[in-house]
Amino acid sequence: MVASAAWFAEAFATAFNKEWDLLSDAIKLELTTSTWAVDTDTMNYQNDITNEVGRGKCTAGGGRLGSDTVTYTAGTNTWKYTSDPVPWTNVTFTTRYGAIYDSTPGVAASNPLILFEDWGGDQTVNAANFTVTPAAAGWATITV
Repeated sequence: MVASAAWFAEAFATAFNKEWDLLSDAIKLELTTSTWAVDTDTMNYQNDITNEVGRGKCTAGGGRLGSDTVTYTAGTNTWKYTSDPVPWTNVTFTTRYGAIYDSTPGVAASNPLILFEDWGGDQTVNAANFTVTPAAAGWATITV
């Protein structure tokens, strides 16, 4: 699966307000259908996510990212955020997008959105395992 990633613009404001911490908070990946009308310029909290893959088909609220790391490469002036892959076991659903957010606040209206993932087309799984793996470049990068 080829994925493209984009930062939610408001992620930087919520980070500067100390609303999330990639390395110590519970960061999750929530799956949605192709009908989610994402707007990375204006969406800022989990309650902006619509059309989540149906409850009972996968874990509501998404799967937790583990072993999160942030690294800096001086030669390219690039920060990279990555983690272990996020698995779902024995599931049946169709997904197109994912939203990475901080679930630590515990309420959708205050769980900050961080990244948007686009699989490039619908991904369908039928009574099988589904795993989302970050690219070699990580979930996303920032060049400074």
